[in-house]
Amino acid sequence: MEPDHLGKRFRRKRSAEPHSRRKREAPYVIYPEILVIVDYDGYRLHGGDNVQIKRYFVSFWNGVDLRYKLLKGPRIRISIAGIIISRVSFMLDKIILYYFGIWLTILW
Repeated sequence: MEPDHLGKRFRRKRSAEPHSRRKREAPYVIYPEILVIVDYDGYRLHGGDNVQIKRYFVSFWNGVDLRYKLLKGPRIRISIAGIIISRVSFMLDKIILYYFGIWLTILW
């Protein structure tokens, strides 16, 4: 068998020059998405009116977004991915306990 000479042909010597590739920069604007979950007490607090609930939480997260606008860079803009409203008192608690139980089993 003959030795394989392809490796020598494609091998390059390292140069002392800096790399020509540039590092990928971090994005200038970051858009974290928020999923708002309103429990039954929040639903009752606003009288069960979905429009009032939406208005309240959109204005709340707008205030949070205004606070993050003060940062120089990278800029952070809050984006609401969705709003989940629990209209039944026990449903959200059961969901949270279920997923919290799964989370605990993963940790242990």
